[in-house]
Amino acid sequence: MKNQSKKVFKRNEGFRLSFKEPIQTTFTILQIEDKEVTNKEGEIRIVDISLKGAKLTCKLSLPVPNTVISIEYSLAKEPFFIHGELIWKKDASEGFIYGIQFLSSSYSEETLLQTLKKYVNKNK
Repeated sequence: MKNQSKKVFKRNEGFRLSFKEPIQTTFTILQIEDKEVTNKEGEIRIVDISLKGAKLTCKLSLPVPNTVISIEYSLAKEPFFIHGELIWKKDASEGFIYGIQFLSSSYSEETLLQTLKKYVNKNK
């Protein structure tokens, strides 16, 4: 019998909301390797989101790890500004896919949870 390997994901999250159409929004790089940077906004798309992080797509190649970005988006008519660290990166046909871990000091999990619930109820 062949030895079958299984991928193990270490996510301690209650759920992950995947969007039918990714949410197009903007981001700004705040830090690279603990050095503050200033730059113009770039375009990024949110593929899915949880209370701790999100999966993003972007046409730009960003350094990973140790890059902190700020994401500005609106969900269920609620504006959000969340900071997070890019923790992984994969090549994609139209750019790159990123995993971001939100910095807990930059947002309220409870507010995000309530907004995600509103979004789900509105888009049933």
